[in-house]
Amino acid sequence: MAITVTGLSKSFGGRPVLRDFSARFEEGSVSCIFGPSGQGKTTLLHLLMELLAPDGGAIEGIGDQRIGAVFQEDRLCETLSVLRNIRLVCRKGVPDEEILTHLQEVGLRDSAYKSAGELSGGMKRRVALVRAVIVRPDVLLLDEPFKGMDAATKADAIGYLRRRAPKATVLLVTHDREDAGQLGAAQIIELDA
Repeated sequence: MAITVTGLSKSFGGRPVLRDFSARFEEGSVSCIFGPSGQGKTTLLHLLMELLAPDGGAIEGIGDQRIGAVFQEDRLCETLSVLRNIRLVCRKGVPDEEILTHLQEVGLRDSAYKSAGELSGGMKRRVALVRAVIVRPDVLLLDEPFKGMDAATKADAIGYLRRRAPKATVLLVTHDREDAGQLGAAQIIELDA
């Protein structure tokens, strides 16, 4: 199902962050959202996830869909193992071996039993990515998911995304324009002042 956003607006403390934003995200497509810091990219994703309420406008088509998200922050439980961090979002009955297979695909199987606090920034991003993808989302909302990754690791992570979520509607917030091409973005959206 396509997601339609019409006239979306959000302010914080009287300061407009997102003004009268409209877009249509086609089912199964990849859209990349660019723009300087403070222009509402993360706010847009939070509105789509209903973590924030808009000041105005409407969002249609996302309500009943399963959402996977990589937040701007890793949002991992630092004292839990990588495996347990992923298990937190899994439906009941998902075997450890399935999680380990996902971790293998992003180069982290050997880190499965380490605490999240022991990982580098790029490793944490990959755990967050697995956590978003393993739920088999209809919609993937990704906020700078590849930060802290070198080129080879990022290519592997993008390959993982394309294999494991080939039919998901993807909205990617990024500052790296190469990400759009590597993910095969059908739509580029520029948010600016």
